[in-house]
Formats: sequence, C-alpha cells, structure tokens
Amino acid sequence: MIPDDALRVARYGTAEEFLRDVGPFLMADEAENALMIGVAEALVGQASPAYFAAVHLDGAPVLAAFSNHPEKLGLTQTGETLAVTALVDDVLAACPHITRIGGPEPTVAHFVATFVAHTGRRVTDRMGTRIHRLDALRPPARIPPGRLRVAVEADLPTLVPWVEDFLVHIGDQGEARQIAEVRVRGGQVFVWEDEAPVSMAAWTGKTPNGVRVNLGYTPPALRGRGLASATVAALTQSLLDQGNHFCCLYTDVTNPISNAIYARLGYQPVAEAALY
Repeated sequence: MIPDDALRVARYGTAEEFLRDVGPFLMADEAENALMIGVAEALVGQASPAYFAAVHLDGAPVLAAFSNHPEKLGLTQTGETLAVTALVDDVLAACPHITRIGGPEPTVAHFVATFVAHTGRRVTDRMGTRIHRLDALRPPARIPPGRLRVAVEADLPTLVPWVEDFLVHIGDQGEARQIAEVRVRGGQVFVWEDEAPVSMAAWTGKTPNGVRVNLGYTPPALRGRGLASATVAALTQSLLDQGNHFCCLYTDVTNPISNAIYARLGYQPVAEAALY
C-alpha cells in the first residue's frame, strides 16, 4: 500500500522545467515517449500554454502527461495504479475540455476508465496504434521511378487534400491546410516525385537521439506500386544520415499493409498504444 503522502502531482510552467525534471524518466524509453519528448523539445524557449505534469512517487517520476491542444492529452506508461488516479484529478482541474486521450496500453485504458468514472462521459471511439523504432534501414528491393525531394509551397494544392484524407483516417480534427503550410514551410514534408508528386512523408518531433516519421500518404489510385515504401525508406535514410540514431513512427494496428511495409524496412514494434 502506497502512503498518500508518497504520491505528488507536479505541474510545470515551461517545457524546460518539465524536461529538466522528467526528462531522464522519459529518456529511459525514448522511442516510446518520442511524441511527448518531441513536443516538449519544440516548445523550449517559447511561452506556451501547454500542460506538462508528472506524478512522483517518493520524489521520482512514475507517470507523465502533456497537452498542447485544449482537447488532446498524451500519457506515458506506468505500473503505478494510484498514480493514474492522482493524474486524472489534476487533468480534470487543469484541462477540463479534454476529449481525446492517447498513450501506451494498458495505462491509457486505465486512465480513460478512471476519467469516464469521474466525469460520467463515455468513450465513443478507440484507435489501436503501435509504436515502432528503426535503427538501420533495410532498403526496398524494388524502387519505383522517381526521387525524393523536399516539398515546396507550390505543392500545397496537391498536399492539402492528402493531409486532409490522412487526418480523416486517423480520426484527427486538425486543420489540414494549416498543418500542410506550417510543415512545408518548416522543410519537414517530402514527396516522391515522378513528373509530379505521387506520395508523401514527413518528419517531426526531434528527440535527443531520434526523430519521428509521420504523414505517410499515397493517394488510393497510386497504391500498390511501392511508392510508400520508397518514400518512407528514402526519408528514413536521410534522417539517419543527418546523425539521428533512430527513427520512430506510429501505425494503425488494423492496417496490415502499412504495418508490413514498415516491418520490411526494419521498423520494429516497441509498444502498443491507443487513442480514445
């Protein structure tokens, strides 16, 4: 039985404070926690209303959470049941409008169940995801015609509908045009070009040793030609060549095609997760 005074929830006013105190805990599973680390790293030096918190047991972090969007919350894994209950109380006080909660299983399921019990809300959807890590690329056996290049603003009429379809698939209500414009202007989006863009992928969330690959998308009419494999492989190798020790990404567990593509390239599962 954990004494009541052994658990403490700490909130952090800045990303720097959060990383200084909770960073070693997050870095113990860097790929699994890449989303949280990457968001915090990106907010260093910025005045941000983001919520960063951690539950400490006898002074050491055992569970962390963040929210950089009024309706979204992300969690880490924990083995401490009482830490989840303590965090739910703090999240409800600090982030009352949360409607989407994600993180590794089984912690996120326990958190959501406690959250629902406290609020009387109900779960309307669950998307199972899998977190993967790659340390060395296995290049595709077949490379389709074309080449990888960084996306430019002239590509936005093509990319905005792609991003919109991608967001619909993952159940995200983000603004596709804004996301595409910001990411393209930041040099984070890449396309496979065969006379015109035929596939895309992007990077985000730099961590001390790695980087996250996302926005992998090929239009339905062009799928089955190896374009997704070529795009993700070329971007992954470029990111490794830039000095990243690993790349990581999330997949939809119900999509066997994308999971098989990434597995062939060398991406290996490190954790099961979900978005509720």
